[in-house]
Amino acid sequence: MIIDPGNTGPSEASDSNDAASGVPPFGLHSHLTGDLFSPQAYSTVGRDVKGSGIDKIFSLLDRLDRDIVPLVAGSPDPHLLPLETLGKLSAEMYESGDPSFLNYGVVDGEYALRTFLAAKFRDEGVPVDEDNVTITTGGVQGIDLMCRFLLDPGDPVVVEAPSYSNTLACILNHRGEIVPVEMEYDGINIEDVERQVKLFAGRGRPVKMIIVNPTFQNPTGITLPLERRKQLLDLAHRHNFVILEDDPYRDLRFSGAPEPLLLALDDGSHVVHTSTFAKTISPGIRVGYVIAAKGVIDRIIMARSTIDNGTNVPAQRLVYAFCRGGYLGPQVERLARAYRTKKEAMVSQLEASFGHDDRVKWTNPEGGFFIWLTLEPEVVTEDLLGYAMAEGVAFVPGSASERSLIFLALSTQHITSACLFRPISLAILDLSTTWLAMRTFFRTPPLTNASASSTLAQVIPTAPAANCL
Repeated sequence: MIIDPGNTGPSEASDSNDAASGVPPFGLHSHLTGDLFSPQAYSTVGRDVKGSGIDKIFSLLDRLDRDIVPLVAGSPDPHLLPLETLGKLSAEMYESGDPSFLNYGVVDGEYALRTFLAAKFRDEGVPVDEDNVTITTGGVQGIDLMCRFLLDPGDPVVVEAPSYSNTLACILNHRGEIVPVEMEYDGINIEDVERQVKLFAGRGRPVKMIIVNPTFQNPTGITLPLERRKQLLDLAHRHNFVILEDDPYRDLRFSGAPEPLLLALDDGSHVVHTSTFAKTISPGIRVGYVIAAKGVIDRIIMARSTIDNGTNVPAQRLVYAFCRGGYLGPQVERLARAYRTKKEAMVSQLEASFGHDDRVKWTNPEGGFFIWLTLEPEVVTEDLLGYAMAEGVAFVPGSASERSLIFLALSTQHITSACLFRPISLAILDLSTTWLAMRTFFRTPPLTNASASSTLAQVIPTAPAANCL
């Protein structure tokens, strides 16, 4: 039945048509599959909003009817998450009789958790107190907020190439211009950073910010050494741009000596630090933080009053209980041991397959989640994805001006000598025809869902060279 807005009663003639067509009353449809009446209803940002290619991959993998070994993202091994401890602490919180954690919290974050973080960073040489700390909803929110505060439309932002895809999306969504600078085996090329800074300054468009992931970088696994950290800070002070130090993998070191935080080497005027508990406790609880000068923190607090009004209070209390109870240190040690085993297993198989072939190179990280495989330029890694998916493995391909790249995340539970039925074997069949055969022998059977493999292959190559991750 259809209601005629110009009539007080229903239109009897329409009853049978509605029933036959299956259209619900009042013109409603069973699925809201369309969009607003016109793209022009959106703002410029709304029309051009960017998302994460990695998140699209996970969404597609989630729809498959079988397990895929996901060498695609910085996601912890689920078997290493502290399920039992978090369950116990959560039960204690809900059974305490104190309902305060179910009420609104303060926008800047739980005082006890901020105090804990301030003490942790003082131990790492950063002279901060709780007023220099704010809790965020995951680590990416801190990056997004700094883009919001620093960028006017068209402002250039220097990034590592390759970079974390969500970082790139934050820049684009705040209408900044991405300026990629190539990663070398000892970190971002500082001379190229200076060259770009001077180039844009000469055009009257000074670089506003550089975003770096200086320790076990996503996705290369590379750590920026002390000398380059000092050089980058010197550039920031001479040319007045902000360094956003995104450092979520820092605690997951399994060999070598730690480098000092960029924030510890600065006076707080040119460095903002962001991180998260996602890699050490749980990504699902969505608790991150920003450490910065008080003026930065004050702006974040004001902005979040109209964004989300603060981070989930039960999650913050749970994280603090985990840290206060002395669980964080042993958990980090456990993770480091496990990821070291995974790294050694993967590097061993890469050596066995490619150790004789100088056309293939890879990073050998001292911590974190990532290995970065570099192939000859004529290998089109995007073409390999469907083949790899057929073998039960997903990876992120990429291309740069002179290299072909594959991103392998260590965090998947399958990459351990205990879980491998037979070694990972990657063999170049014929570089001249731009094909590389990626063979993997895991416990899981071969993929038969060819359509899902094809769909995934279409999603990944959409970003340009520096944005592939």
